[in-house]
Amino acid sequence: MGRVWGRRTLRELRAHFLRYLALGLMILLSMYLIVSLIGAADTVILGGAEHAEANRIEDGQFTVFVPLTGAEEDLLRQGGIDVEPMFYRDYALDDGSILRVFRIREGIDLAETETGAAPADDTEILLEKRYCETKSLSVGDSITAGGIELTVSGSATTPDYDAPYRSMGDSTVDSANFGTAFVTGGLYDRLAETGKSLQSEEYLYAYRLNGKLTDDELKEYLKTFSFDPDAVDDPVFQAYWKQIYGKRDDLKNGADELAEGIGELSEAIAGLSDRMQADIPDSLRTMMPDELFDGLDALRKAGEEAAEGSGELRDAVWELLDKVWSGDTENLRSFVTAADNPRIGASADDVIINKYASVLAGIIILALMAYVISVFVVHGIEEEQSVIGTLYALGVRRGELLRHYLVLPSLVCLAAGAVGTAVGYSRFGVPLQTADTYAYYSVPTLDTVTELWVILYGIVMPPLTAVLVNWIVIRRRLSAPALAMIRGEEKRRDVSRAELGNMSYVRRFRLRQMLREGRSAAGVVLGIFVCLLLMMIGINAYTLCVHVGQDNVADTKYAYMYLYKYPEEEVPEGGIPAYAESLKKEIFGYHMDVTVLGLERDNPFFDADPPDSMTRVEISSAMAQKYGLKAGDSFTVEDPDSDRSYAFTADRIVTYAPSFCVFMDIDRMRELFGAGEDYYNAVFSDRDLGIDPGRLYSVSTREDVVKAADVFVNLMAGMVYTMIIASSAIMAVVMYLMMKVMIDRSAGGIALFKVFGYRQGELSKLFIDGNTVLIAAGTLAAIPLSKILMDAVYPYLVSNVACSIDLRFPFWVYAALFCGVMLLYAGINRLLVRRIDRIDMGVVLKNRE
Repeated sequence: MGRVWGRRTLRELRAHFLRYLALGLMILLSMYLIVSLIGAADTVILGGAEHAEANRIEDGQFTVFVPLTGAEEDLLRQGGIDVEPMFYRDYALDDGSILRVFRIREGIDLAETETGAAPADDTEILLEKRYCETKSLSVGDSITAGGIELTVSGSATTPDYDAPYRSMGDSTVDSANFGTAFVTGGLYDRLAETGKSLQSEEYLYAYRLNGKLTDDELKEYLKTFSFDPDAVDDPVFQAYWKQIYGKRDDLKNGADELAEGIGELSEAIAGLSDRMQADIPDSLRTMMPDELFDGLDALRKAGEEAAEGSGELRDAVWELLDKVWSGDTENLRSFVTAADNPRIGASADDVIINKYASVLAGIIILALMAYVISVFVVHGIEEEQSVIGTLYALGVRRGELLRHYLVLPSLVCLAAGAVGTAVGYSRFGVPLQTADTYAYYSVPTLDTVTELWVILYGIVMPPLTAVLVNWIVIRRRLSAPALAMIRGEEKRRDVSRAELGNMSYVRRFRLRQMLREGRSAAGVVLGIFVCLLLMMIGINAYTLCVHVGQDNVADTKYAYMYLYKYPEEEVPEGGIPAYAESLKKEIFGYHMDVTVLGLERDNPFFDADPPDSMTRVEISSAMAQKYGLKAGDSFTVEDPDSDRSYAFTADRIVTYAPSFCVFMDIDRMRELFGAGEDYYNAVFSDRDLGIDPGRLYSVSTREDVVKAADVFVNLMAGMVYTMIIASSAIMAVVMYLMMKVMIDRSAGGIALFKVFGYRQGELSKLFIDGNTVLIAAGTLAAIPLSKILMDAVYPYLVSNVACSIDLRFPFWVYAALFCGVMLLYAGINRLLVRRIDRIDMGVVLKNRE
């Protein structure tokens, strides 16, 4: 009997080869899409983590005002903490790009060379990989930094600049305009001596805890380290410190002068009293009232008390000033753990979202696959129910029939799943999906990581789904009596009695045909909806990237933004002062930077007009979109350095896309954060103010924003194309399969119409064109529904990205989607017309007693 079943299986495959080919193609494409995306994510996540650990990735980093002393470093190492200086300076190159130059590292965040080797002497420089790629630099090329011509020794990646942001507050990587570099100690010093760095040297240290302390414990320990301002060599710092410390001397001198002045006044009063009493003759003294002499004595006593009090005031002022402005001060400037560092592990954070999206897509596709297979199986049993009934009558058990009808679809699903998985892990799969990561992040070349569960998912899930669905459907279908199956008595819905009103014959026929084939019709609409969901992932990604680029440029109205390390006493001419504090706000487990920005009234570069309040603020549109805030909502932001939280109420949403901002009145912000009444640390301008680089943390320009506008679009292009092309292909296959089933089930009716002389055009009008309304209506409903659902899910998919979430796209995109689906349907219609032509009129004689 096994040979008989085998031959029947082969005949079934030959007879319906295109049907099973289409089913296999749908599964192949689905498994390719899912496996390649998940495989790419695992490669970046697991492979990147392996390389990072091999290169001794830091646990965190901190900056200080002055370098730690040898004794302080020894204290940390004796406590089991590995610490290494990562000092750097930024240099502008002739093409306008900026290089951040470090000494070659020895124990933490090691550079992994991609090409070439580490610098061999003081004439060579090792450049960051992505910077080399964007500049088309290779080993042996020359660049000029700080006025010194250097030879490129190679390209490399480091785990602490996985996302090479110039500032941790940046939202986009712009490798064409910023990169890192590594040189020998001698060359580092030579570059510093040129005086051409954009700002003073940054004293950064990286650390590894080695399980000895927690991050918080290390932070508290570092706070005990102090420094003597007089030991700082930076002249800019000394000028700033003198500016601040000079106020202490002014107060001390003022207290001294006050005490001295009151002392002199007291002495003058005492002298005046003595002279008056001495100059009065004894003859007149008896005639004067005692009150006059009592008043003179009281005046003398009051002067003495005032002198004594002014002395006590002076001593108290001195004591207070010595406490507030001691000679030594806390050396720790900033402390950032690896978990809070947006540069570290950014590529893994990015693709983990792709992984979640792929798993979600896999569940959706499996549900669609299960439905399509069930329609296939039902149709196959209905076609062969007379044969099945005969076999029943001859004594063949239901279990044998069940196993026979499970074999072919299961083998097709197994083969398609295996091929799809293999292609997904081939050079046409994972490497293509990781290309976007390599084109944006600075990651080393990674070997493809194959996870057992992904392989099992791709190979086992399709046939397992086929087996489960077929077993349920076939078991129910084979429960019919053998005689009913031999006679071909189908349990079809009786649609002939449906009340359709006063319609034309053609319209009634089409509607009844659609009701009769409700299962297949539902499969077509479901397939369109599922594929539109997948397509909407790509379209939303493109829309988001376009909006980020365009809105960032449109909302950046300043030409220059200067962030001060050491503010000047007077605001530079032509600049608008502001006060900025960088805080954090959590969303979906990620802690994003939020800038609290204190503005003066009528700031020309922002549309904000914050109220005169310490709790009522205005927020940027980017922050409102990311955190789902609206006017009137309350929210909190955290300061991890001081472990304080600040609660605000959003008065108004200000159109500003480049960053997450909380706009405050500058005076109220100074009061809230305990700053001086004239304090500022940011300046905005419509021109270059020529500020001393040594005073600055960073300079941002509108030109930088314009250059970075297309970064996201270029990054996401590969995924967008993959999603749109793959979902379109799956949609075409599902549409073809389901509509072909509808034609095959109507083969008897079509043959009968052919007997009565109906021509091809008339048959198409009755059996095919009626589906046009179904496809059009289903598409019109599926497009907005898929958009609504994907818009609700998308914030989770980009939860690690610090950007606005504007997913609106114009009406023409909806129209283009609708037209695209209808064009796809028109092409499939052409294939179905050919199928009608091949139906023989003899079919009408089958299954007739």
